Amino acid sequence: STPTFTISAGGGAMQYRYSTDNGQTYGDWTTSAAYTPNLDDGNYIFIFQAKDAAGNISTGSTRNFTVDTQGSSNLQITSGPAQGSITNSTSATFIVSATSAAQYRFSLNGLWSAWGKADSITYNNLSNAQHTFTFEAKDDADNISAGPTRNWTVDTTGSSDLQITSGPLEGSDTNSTSATFTVSATGAAQYRFSLDGAWSAWGVDNSVTYKNLSDTKHTFTFEAKDDADNISAGPTRTWTIDTKGSSDLQITSGPSGPTNQNIVTFTVSATGATQYRYSTNN
Repeated sequence: STPTFTISAGGGAMQYRYSTDNGQTYGDWTTSAAYTPNLDDGNYIFIFQAKDAAGNISTGSTRNFTVDTQGSSNLQITSGPAQGSITNSTSATFIVSATSAAQYRFSLNGLWSAWGKADSITYNNLSNAQHTFTFEAKDDADNISAGPTRNWTVDTTGSSDLQITSGPLEGSDTNSTSATFTVSATGAAQYRFSLDGAWSAWGVDNSVTYKNLSDTKHTFTFEAKDDADNISAGPTRTWTIDTKGSSDLQITSGPSGPTNQNIVTFTVSATGATQYRYSTNN
């Protein structure tokens, strides 16, 4: 390091000499009133002497100083979005640390803040994109040290194209007391399923099977969650289970007993029936 000292002395000073060890050793006499030593890192005491034309030597005042070219060390990002993470939060707070730092400045996507003493910063209203944060630390000797970099992605869009790809049809009736649904969603990392308002836990499976279902109308739906924890709602599917069958089955008209007709007509009825089939051989 090469600090420069400028001195002055009255009384007809003609020459000067300088010391950085509190006068234990001096350099040669010179007519220059400025002194620029080449110093290693360390603590120093500067002092000088002035000599007039008659050879009288006077000693000036001292100046204590430290040469430090090392800068801050152990620069860390101690809090903030994790490296490579994806989040749906449009805000981010970073806390940093550095040994011997007196001031910090912060950069988001290449835009630097002013220097300040605060070791944290908060960014709001971040766009859906990848962002890059870094910082610098400055010590009392104005040495600037670069800190690490942190990249993360803001994503608030969520999954898309949510579909129920298999399962009982909307509005259908069935006598099966089991139902398997398969779903899909672009960008989904996890799913959860709801049957009649009771939700499952989140999981990576995109299908679910329900068993021992009661005779009634049932409603199924699902949600999809992406890597940024955005939750998107899927469509709903309603169907009815009926294992009881038709009731009050009757032959309401037709021959009974012997007949001389080789073409006969039977009329039947049944509560809840939608289709019929017939047999003449029991």
